[in-house]
Amino acid sequence: MRHVLNSVKPEPLLPLLASLRRRTQDPTSTSYPVLRQVFSTAIPYGSLVELSGTAGGGKTHLLYLICSIALLPPRWTATDGEVYELGGKGEAVVYIDTDGKLSTLRLREVMSHHLTTAAGSLSLNDRDEAIYQALQRLHIFRPISSTSLLATLRFLPTYVCTPSSSLLDTKIGVVALDSLSAFFWQDRYQAPSSETTPTKPNDHVDTYIFATIAKTLKDFCLTHSCFAICTNWVLFGNNHLPQTWNNAVNLRVRLQKGQMRHYDGMTLAEAWQASQREDSESRREVTVKTELGGRMKLFVDGEGMFTEDQLQDVVQA
Repeated sequence: MRHVLNSVKPEPLLPLLASLRRRTQDPTSTSYPVLRQVFSTAIPYGSLVELSGTAGGGKTHLLYLICSIALLPPRWTATDGEVYELGGKGEAVVYIDTDGKLSTLRLREVMSHHLTTAAGSLSLNDRDEAIYQALQRLHIFRPISSTSLLATLRFLPTYVCTPSSSLLDTKIGVVALDSLSAFFWQDRYQAPSSETTPTKPNDHVDTYIFATIAKTLKDFCLTHSCFAICTNWVLFGNNHLPQTWNNAVNLRVRLQKGQMRHYDGMTLAEAWQASQREDSESRREVTVKTELGGRMKLFVDGEGMFTEDQLQDVVQA
């Protein structure tokens, strides 16, 4: 009898529950409006999404916007009893801040702008309370190296099962990683070994680490019915990450910043009208191209990120 029991392979409970949840839920995360706009397609759970581009191209801002929608609740009951539709998901976000530059103040501003757009008549106190409760679902990790990043990802399943994390009762919507490029130079010029020199990258180590990071991310997201979205800067016009990572990415968005003109003293609507009278290449725009053939323009401003149609609505208002 003992021999028979020893031959039975134990199965963790968490993956089993996750597989049951996937069978009873919509297998895609298409309820993120901003992702519908950018990708024009459904994003299956377990997907690995990469936002790439040069510095200042809007990668982090778009990431903040996606995280804001994930964190904010779908609706909010105000102090006067009125119910407002906020367009959020009320889910948790695991934010891996490898750059050490996560600004919760900036994230709060993005949330506030979204609430102004979704529920303009919501009182300031209600808005602040909704944002405060949403930020309670934000879980931040700050690894200091690629190996530390890998260790963090491997630790996530244990962290989720910890009662103090509050993730046992809250669904994870997004795993955000900003950015993949943080440890590029640190990994590129490691201490010399028998196979590398100070000026030659240790390609074998890079390949192993990024392949393992990709697999660990995908496995975690598939288990918890969410998706991962990572930022990556482009070096000298090329993607510097190993091919093992590039092969693992399901969707890649390249954000390209056009020529920027300064419209000092103008409102957003006035700047838009002025840009309409100029050459299209001079507009304050970020062109987004997806590998699936989609294309859209995102206009980045201090007040937020807008699509062309949304800017037209601002002008008409």
